[in-house]
Amino acid sequence: MDVVWCRFPYDGQAGRSEIPHPCLVFQVNEYKPDKFAVKVVYGTSNLTRVPKGENFVNYNHTELDYAGLYKVTLFDLGRSKWLTWGPQFFTSPDQNKYPTPVIGCVRTQGQDVLRVILEERRAKGLPCP
Repeated sequence: MDVVWCRFPYDGQAGRSEIPHPCLVFQVNEYKPDKFAVKVVYGTSNLTRVPKGENFVNYNHTELDYAGLYKVTLFDLGRSKWLTWGPQFFTSPDQNKYPTPVIGCVRTQGQDVLRVILEERRAKGLPCP
């Protein structure tokens, strides 16, 4: 599961955010030859945004390194969108530090934790990506 820089569209606003945020890639769909739509989940370092227990939070320093993140990041599982893969939404904030929008990945152990959190969200009737 990849972590990418994404100019995630804010709710209620047209267009995209001007500030790239880390996002989790949940699904990829090739809708035309060499044209892709990507389902992403919004990420933020603002841990007070939503309940931590109902979302995926990357705390572990080793896992942060693999994900390409430099601080604790919460992925808001209630905020996901399908976006067209391309520079309109997926852009690195610093081409020297991050030459592509893909900055890292969530490894198997993190994916296992994420699956448990998603099962709990479904059981509570909360939205899931």
